[in-house]
Amino acid sequence: MIEENGNIEQSGEQFSGKISAKKKSNHVLLTDRDLNLMILLHEHVVLSFSQIHERFFTNRTFATAMNRLKRLQSQGWIERIRVPRMRLEGRKNATGVVFQLSIKGRTIINKCRPEMDVFERCPVLNLYQLDHDLLIADIADCFKEQFQDCRWVNGRYLGDAKGFGKIPDAVLQKPGSDKVIAIELE
Repeated sequence: MIEENGNIEQSGEQFSGKISAKKKSNHVLLTDRDLNLMILLHEHVVLSFSQIHERFFTNRTFATAMNRLKRLQSQGWIERIRVPRMRLEGRKNATGVVFQLSIKGRTIINKCRPEMDVFERCPVLNLYQLDHDLLIADIADCFKEQFQDCRWVNGRYLGDAKGFGKIPDAVLQKPGSDKVIAIELE
């Protein structure tokens, strides 16, 4: 449970169960699914509503998924960004929505999963590159499955300090090794 001072009350070493966050009139319990969603948002920087629905709300309606995401947004765990020009399959006049992890969401991941490297800085979205970023999120699962012993790092978190002449879209890094596999989507 999250206390008023922001500390997490946990019984075990790893997060299990639910976290509650209170706002004046709203009350949201963070479930394992919510935490896993926030972890995926951190990994990929941005996800579309469709990508989230497919991964986390498989047998639920669009309304159920959107209501839950709006609740998470209202508590400040995630950020919702409207993208009017984004095309949605099968829905002619729908306005596209993408989601990003907020600073508060990064803080909770850091507390619940201390073994994870959580980047403090949230990359700024470039709407001209949004389709590309969403495609990177789509192909990531294939690479993670094929290279299970490697860690996936989105290129938005990489800087020149890592020694890259050109920053790739993502890298796969084997634990305990300096070598990385650069991923470029053209």
